[in-house]
Amino acid sequence: MLDVAIIGAGPYGLSIAAHAKAAGLTYKVFGYPMDFWKAKMPPEMFIRTQLKYTGLSDPDNRFTLEQYQNEKNIKLSYPISRSIFVDYGLWFIEKTNIIVEKVLIEEVVLNGDYFIVKPENGPCEKAKKVVVAVGLTNAEYIPWNLASLPKEVISHTSDYTQYGQFERKHVLVLGGGQSAWEAAALLHKAKAQVDLVYRRPHRLPPIEGINANQREIADKFYYYTDKKKSEIRNWLESPTVSDFLVPLVEGKVKQRPGTFIIKAEETKDGKVNVTFNNGTAITVDHIIAATGYRFSPSKLNFLQELVGKIELNDKGEPKVNEYFESTLKNLFFAGPATGFDHGPTFRVMAGVWRTSEVVIDYIGKNNRKDFNSVT
Repeated sequence: MLDVAIIGAGPYGLSIAAHAKAAGLTYKVFGYPMDFWKAKMPPEMFIRTQLKYTGLSDPDNRFTLEQYQNEKNIKLSYPISRSIFVDYGLWFIEKTNIIVEKVLIEEVVLNGDYFIVKPENGPCEKAKKVVVAVGLTNAEYIPWNLASLPKEVISHTSDYTQYGQFERKHVLVLGGGQSAWEAAALLHKAKAQVDLVYRRPHRLPPIEGINANQREIADKFYYYTDKKKSEIRNWLESPTVSDFLVPLVEGKVKQRPGTFIIKAEETKDGKVNVTFNNGTAITVDHIIAATGYRFSPSKLNFLQELVGKIELNDKGEPKVNEYFESTLKNLFFAGPATGFDHGPTFRVMAGVWRTSEVVIDYIGKNNRKDFNSVT
């Protein structure tokens, strides 16, 4: 029986595994390594996190991005491409020699005081603890007034790693944050006609020192008052846009600030008629929603047997305690799923260090207690 089964092989899952291995726990990671970063994000676009705060976590801090550069004999500068970050993640697996089963999980069920983890292919595993670290899998959000449109005319930014199919097409990108500006830049590069539509009157520039601030509050946010938590969320979760995107969009893409869609209807010839709040209307070939993500366990097929046992907050996210444990004992969440209770740090990679340390230390101590109670 495993001490811990880790579902998800992205930055959080891999980091937690490195800590589990060092702690002497029996574990396995289930999932395709760095898959979301490879399959859901354009490889030629960039990581907005500063280099100092980019990386995965191992207990001795040996396998950092800096060490990756040294071994590869390269010198990275900000911003780095996502393809580089994917390669770094694969290098991390090799260096830590963590166990990754390249399978997807079909179902997790509770059997008394342990879990049964059922892969799509291969034998089931028994585990005392389960950590769900799937990042933003199945968390794509499209506004309710557009969600009824057929997929032929609306999609989410996570559906694309390249935009060549939109050459000579008229595309409306909805959203004013980083992913919206990235999509607009890549669509322009692919020779599409682009309208970038967002509610705010202008682009929000990056927050100075945001990565340092994210790291600074990582171990404190959970204990703040509700008022202070709300203030921090409003500050650090603003839809800002990195400066390096500005020359790729401004003067090249039509921007419609202070604008939102009040009605969108498919036409008989497969286009979309869009009416805005200011009364203007346009017809486009496609809408791409850069409207973010909303994680919920209810969206994960493998958790359907357990969802009724997991208490959720008003946003549909799992409630977790200071150790990232859900209201279902021994079931933990990591990454964006914990962002409401633990703060904005954990919606991005800046939270991997704190999460890995806390979760594995807690699991290790509980394992020792269980062992002592038996002996």
